[in-house]
Amino acid sequence: MAEGDASSDPTQRYVDALKHPMRREILRLAVASREAISPVRASQALDEHLSNVSYHVRVLVDHGLMTPAHTSRTRGAVEHFYVVEPNALEHPVVKAFFGRCGCSADS
Repeated sequence: MAEGDASSDPTQRYVDALKHPMRREILRLAVASREAISPVRASQALDEHLSNVSYHVRVLVDHGLMTPAHTSRTRGAVEHFYVVEPNALEHPVVKAFFGRCGCSADS
């Protein structure tokens, strides 16, 4: 299965999404912030290019780990915000990921 394919099996989707270190960092940041984050703010926090972070946020959304929350107008542009999908945090694969990274997904 290619990384971009949307499998009906959540386990496989989550494993595929968490394969990339940038996506793991974005997910950690989103959980730690406890609020909606945008690719702009994530790119600043992670000191990464916006285009790179935006791509990986889209993959996390496509794989069911994040979901769109709201938009905001910022300097004439629309900033999109995303939250971690609560059901995904309950999945054993995602719980194991947070256990290994030493961070918590508990609210």
